[in-house]
Amino acid sequence: MDSDIKIALVGLDASHAVMFARILQGDLPDGERLGGMRVVSCLRFPSVFCPEHAQDGRASQLKAWGVRVTRSLEGALHGADALILTINDPALHWEYFRKVAHLGLPVFLDKPLAGTLEDAVRIVDLARQSRCRLFGAAVTRFLSGLVVARHDVP
Repeated sequence: MDSDIKIALVGLDASHAVMFARILQGDLPDGERLGGMRVVSCLRFPSVFCPEHAQDGRASQLKAWGVRVTRSLEGALHGADALILTINDPALHWEYFRKVAHLGLPVFLDKPLAGTLEDAVRIVDLARQSRCRLFGAAVTRFLSGLVVARHDVP
């Protein structure tokens, strides 16, 4: 467990914050968990996408799995080896990526990459300039129905 990659989540307004922690250290049978990583912290902040009482419930679940929930970006980043930006509002992706790109930590930016094409270009440019290892994706591309449709309709 000490050799696990320690992940900080940024954003508690998306259900994905809980889902990422669940597949790493949550209430799944051992064989279904993804090993080698664990979520150690999560930054929460007010969001129009998720009311405070819903974030309270998510925070309680994360805390039950050993995740430190904080309202300070610096507090969330402390001790992290990697970051997952799980912010629901894509308009905030550029703002938060700009705050963390220089840290030298790999960043997974949960979909979508940004709220505008301009912000997406900024994110990619800053990742290149700062040599930040950045990855973004949506799990929907792995859904069996979508895989079949992509094969059947090239």
